[in-house]
Amino acid sequence: STKMLECVVKAHITGNTMGTTYNVKYVPNKNFPIEKNTLETKIDALLKNVNQVASTYIPTSEISKINKSESKHEIALSPMFVVLMNEASEMNKLSKGLFDPALGPLINLWGFGPEKKGRAPKDSEIREALLVSGMKNFKFSDNKLSKVNSKSQLDFSAFAKGYGVDSVAQLLESVQLDDYFVEIGGEVRTRGQKKVWRVGVERPDPAARGQVSKVLELNGALATSGDYRNYYIDGGKKFAHGLNFQTGKPVNNGIASVSIYHPVSTMRADSWATSLMVSSGLDESIQLIKEHRLAAMIIYREGELLKTYESPAWLSEFQ
Repeated sequence: STKMLECVVKAHITGNTMGTTYNVKYVPNKNFPIEKNTLETKIDALLKNVNQVASTYIPTSEISKINKSESKHEIALSPMFVVLMNEASEMNKLSKGLFDPALGPLINLWGFGPEKKGRAPKDSEIREALLVSGMKNFKFSDNKLSKVNSKSQLDFSAFAKGYGVDSVAQLLESVQLDDYFVEIGGEVRTRGQKKVWRVGVERPDPAARGQVSKVLELNGALATSGDYRNYYIDGGKKFAHGLNFQTGKPVNNGIASVSIYHPVSTMRADSWATSLMVSSGLDESIQLIKEHRLAAMIIYREGELLKTYESPAWLSEFQ
């Protein structure tokens, strides 16, 4: 994940939401004063609203209701859900299927969803879950959604935090704050006159938790996905939470973490970081990076060593 390092700031708001913590820092605008408490209330309300639409951990959320629905009839969607569903569909195509937020049954089967399991499933269970998993099981058009299979489920956790960061950034800009740092669960977006916000990319090593492998001066969005936080051990094997949609199993591709920079969209950076994290390996990732000119840094394992790949667009952004 990414972490804040240092900077001179007048106002700082923190809180808990979306199953994680959030952190907002900004330099107040003298010409357009806004009370810190007012802003805090607005941010809280906004993120509660995102949760109420996109959190699979809230039984009454829009996504939970859709997931529980047995019907194959069309469901009218809220404007926010339409934005998220558009991102899901577009990224599914751009990533050649690597990005698939309809793997709910598989995620739950492996114990990375709301129902924690901590044991590896049988191959027969995986085959069953694969049939009802994947974007192929949803029809989405004209702001309406229908299920092809009533057991199919959506899970936006791969990019909802990025969407939350963008929403907070838009809120800050709407009240004339243009020098800010917003972070939700490690996904970050900053804006400033100069590159004044310094952010650290965490070393993808459970033994070196909290250590930073790279410090970046950031103006824009940064998302990092890694295999070193959400995993469990079963029968001496480590199962990380990145699932490959073709095999239905956690990937073992040698990639330890992926960081993506995007000038304006944390949601898109988040989506790409997740996609490359579950690729077949470094070669497939680099192919997608070149095709879409992504600003990406990949930390990968060669034996016991951690090595780093940085794309041309990444190197030109972070000299």
